[in-house]
Amino acid sequence: MKKIKSILRLKKVWIPSLILGLALVLFLVWGSFHYSKKHLIEEYVSAYRQSGDTFENIKGYVVWSDTNQQVTNDQAQYTMFTKLSKSEAQKLEKADSSDDSYIKKVGRRFLFFPAYRVALKPMSLTIKTNINHVDVLLNEKKVAVSDSEDYTLTLERLPIADYTASI
Repeated sequence: MKKIKSILRLKKVWIPSLILGLALVLFLVWGSFHYSKKHLIEEYVSAYRQSGDTFENIKGYVVWSDTNQQVTNDQAQYTMFTKLSKSEAQKLEKADSSDDSYIKKVGRRFLFFPAYRVALKPMSLTIKTNINHVDVLLNEKKVAVSDSEDYTLTLERLPIADYTASI
């Protein structure tokens, strides 16, 4: 014990220890703000409002609510995301797992901080047509060509959004 006390009295030991301890405290304070739910929502809303393809801007923030896997371009290819209003962004802060989209913890970052993502509930969509040999469109994108007069097409794992089916 005397050996430890004598080592701690040396300036060569306690000054680097103090600097290291202060750096650790600053890292924990910074991380608690940077990796918080509120900061994620701010980044998500900012990405949502950027110009260009909305899904490309937000895809790093969204996961499926049931599997925690990131939503892929193939799964969202027919989805047209409308611009996010302030009221919708505020609802996201208070949303829980019963809502269509909510904030979900999907892991940890640097062992100390929770990793949050926006969880989207998947939906399936069934399109029926009674016209043979016609293009089936979803949000003006070709999905399939009907092959009978009683054609049914089911699309699985689509993000909940507004869709318009046409032929």
